[in-house]
Amino acid sequence: MNQTAPTNIMIIGVDAHFCYLIKRYLKRGSHHSSLANIGDNILEKVKHNRPSAIILEIGRPGTAGWQVLGKLKTFDDTRHIPILVLTWQEDHKELRQAGADLALRMPILYEDFENALKNVGIQAD
Repeated sequence: MNQTAPTNIMIIGVDAHFCYLIKRYLKRGSHHSSLANIGDNILEKVKHNRPSAIILEIGRPGTAGWQVLGKLKTFDDTRHIPILVLTWQEDHKELRQAGADLALRMPILYEDFENALKNVGIQAD
């Protein structure tokens, strides 16, 4: 995919190790990345950074990650952004119903991660 602007992917998570690993995966694929903590004002950060896609760490149902997913898929300014959810959950049906474009169960290998990005329309630069 030929892009005129670099691909910027936002990582939203609570665990520093998770964010570090995903940032390394994105760098390996020549993607630019920005970080946000689940507790940040996510909508403002997304509007400011205008990511091509979002990698979202989600825990159990009802946790903050689920709320972030719901907000991002509710607002006109953000609902078009593909969201790849990374989770420890086995069943991804609820995540897809909540608006996740794709969900992967952790732990995640690099090759699976890159394939997931391709599945939501993001190619390595």
